[in-house]
This record gives sequence, C-alpha cells and structure tokens, in this order.
Amino acid sequence: SVQVSTVDGRLRYAVWDAVTSRAYGVDQDDMLHFTGFGFDGECSVSAIKWAARNAISNSLSSAAYMGKALANNGMPSVSIEYPNKLDTEQAE
Repeated sequence: SVQVSTVDGRLRYAVWDAVTSRAYGVDQDDMLHFTGFGFDGECSVSAIKWAARNAISNSLSSAAYMGKALANNGMPSVSIEYPNKLDTEQAE
C-alpha cells in the first residue's frame, strides 16, 4: 500500500511493506511513479474512474442529442429546393 504527500515541494511516498509489517518513507527520486489521467501533482484519477466518467458523459450527450432529434420528428430542419424538375440521373 502506498500513500503520496508533498513535503517541501517534493513528493514523499509512505509505503507499507506487508512482508516485514513496517512502514517507511520514499523520496520522489527513489520511486517510479507512472501517472494516469488528470495528474494534479500528487495523484491521478484511476483508469476505471476516468473511463466511467467518459462513458457516462458520452451517454448523456447522446441522449440529449437524440432527444432533440426525436422532438423534431427526426426530420432535418433544412431542405434544398431546385427550380427545375430533376430526372433520375440528376437526383442520384
């Protein structure tokens, strides 16, 4: 288990060693820290939390878009008019 804090502008990791049942501190120069999404200097959002937020956001946006489209009977609000009659080849 690892906890991160900032001491004098430097990251300090509190590490719990389950084998020896001992806690010790590790300086940022002695720890590999692979940050994820939204790193704020101490920690980042977990990949699962980030994916869940994006999935929910996409779902809400899609629902709002479809709600507007269906409220308009799914019909576009724009039409194109041509003054002459189109034959089959022109229409295609």
